[in-house]
Amino acid sequence: MTGVGYAGLAVVARYTPAGQLDQGFSTTSPTPGAITFDVGNIGTSTLWISAGPLVMRNDSIMVGGATDAERGPGMLVHLTSTGDLDPAFSGVGFVASPPSDGRVVIRHLTEDRDGRVIVVGFHSSSGSDLQHGYLVRYGRTGAEDQEFRVAASATVHGLGWLNRALVSPDGHILVFGETLADQVFGRGAGRLVMFGAGGSQDENFGWPSSHAGLAPGPGDPAGVTSMPDGTFYAWGFYSVTKFVAAAPIDLGQGFNPVLFPQRLLDTRNGIGAPKCRLRPGEVVRLQVAGTAGIPGSGVTAAVLNVTVVDPQQAGFVTAFPCGTAPPEVSNVNFVSGQTVANLATVRTDADGAVCFTSSVASHLLADPVGWFAQTGGGLEIVQHRRILDTRTGIGGVRGRRPTGSCSR
Repeated sequence: MTGVGYAGLAVVARYTPAGQLDQGFSTTSPTPGAITFDVGNIGTSTLWISAGPLVMRNDSIMVGGATDAERGPGMLVHLTSTGDLDPAFSGVGFVASPPSDGRVVIRHLTEDRDGRVIVVGFHSSSGSDLQHGYLVRYGRTGAEDQEFRVAASATVHGLGWLNRALVSPDGHILVFGETLADQVFGRGAGRLVMFGAGGSQDENFGWPSSHAGLAPGPGDPAGVTSMPDGTFYAWGFYSVTKFVAAAPIDLGQGFNPVLFPQRLLDTRNGIGAPKCRLRPGEVVRLQVAGTAGIPGSGVTAAVLNVTVVDPQQAGFVTAFPCGTAPPEVSNVNFVSGQTVANLATVRTDADGAVCFTSSVASHLLADPVGWFAQTGGGLEIVQHRRILDTRTGIGGVRGRRPTGSCSR
């Protein structure tokens, strides 16, 4: 068992199955079983390990990090299977990455089928806080593959950082990262990028649902792993979603989150409906299936963030399946001039559409959050109807309730 950490000095240790330091690992170290990194062996005492350990197929060990948590370049350290610096790697067992000025934080290491190391993370130039995705490849002797860097560099420039990578049996490299959208107060959008073995972007990946070579991934990406059947899982902050290359989306999970949200309806700008306020009682039809990464069939219900903007007076908006009469329910309630949003789960019609109506003139926005599939569990669809209204006595309770009262 191997592990990494830092507390003053970076360390790599190996433990036996019984939880004891392996005395046969790094026997020349002052503490057999663990090797620490300092000025004496790697030329610095401020190595911050952020990736690895990667145990390679020949049982050697690779770790990656930065020589300073704030501004230092990245560093790769290669150990033999016995825990000693490998002199066959760059002559000394370690290499700066990149060799030029700038800060690099290495987030993940993986080995390709030819024994080379794929390095992913983020890079910022000296004097700049702007971060860009970092994807490079090193040979077995510690030399960087410059042709790979040139082929891959332009395509990852739009990603703020890269978190994980995996190598497929055919040599393709799948990288999971996120965009530059907001590096100060929040995370950008998750992105999956596929590269060929030579570093060029695979333009067949993600097509036609997304830009060639790209596919939307979960926000705040955490990891990605492959399965024997060629599918792979990507996971992040809010969901676990299965992707199948060049195949339909797996609908067997009940609820499915939208991975690349986009606005489907905005009457202020003419998106999804004419550019004008809804008139009182007017019905607007919104096609949900087949948009925003939602499949074109097999959808039974949509989860939408519905927003009312600048209504002319107090009122409410109702969302319902198209082709049916509007039920006597409300999804968003508001007063004059208010901007207010609410989350609504709405059954779709046979074509995957939902309808909206407003009791008063107002602008209306709708953003998809997810959908429910015909297969899988998670949602039992019922007829839209009101089950409690103290104004009319529906539900057995009539009249305003005193503060702190309880009705059964």
